[in-house]
Amino acid sequence: MDLKFLVGEQSIELKAERNGERLLLSTAGERRELTVTECGHCEYLLRVGEQVHRVVAVKNGSAIHVLTDNESYRFELPAGKDGDGFGAEHGDHGDKSKIAAPMPGKVVKVLVKPGDKVAPKQKLVIVEAMKMENPLIAPFAAEVKAVNCADGELVDSDRVLIELAKLE
Repeated sequence: MDLKFLVGEQSIELKAERNGERLLLSTAGERRELTVTECGHCEYLLRVGEQVHRVVAVKNGSAIHVLTDNESYRFELPAGKDGDGFGAEHGDHGDKSKIAAPMPGKVVKVLVKPGDKVAPKQKLVIVEAMKMENPLIAPFAAEVKAVNCADGELVDSDRVLIELAKLE
């Protein structure tokens, strides 16, 4: 996907190729590979080498807004591109009904039980990783089908913690 990256008034053209959690960015002869892990609706962990960045990405019309702890960026999409695959209006990058740990950590609190009905963006479980509490949230309105973890439990990366059934 071709993107225009705006920082203030400066425009940078960027090519992004996504394969699962891997994202390859290319611009003006420079290439960077990132690992993108979805933590919940609009929330992602980006890994570049040893560095980990927590970001929020939201699509608004033809723009994608990316917020980090101390900076914000705006991506403008070229005409004819809808940006599916980035931000809140993301495409299908896996089974969204299975909420998995984004990285190894400790379950601080399970907030739901099987049979509960949850709303989009509702917190389901809080996992502590890298000294940060990471709430994992429902990507859509759903019924909780299974809870596969308990408070205080240590979990591995990609372990399915909550299973949902989408409500129509």
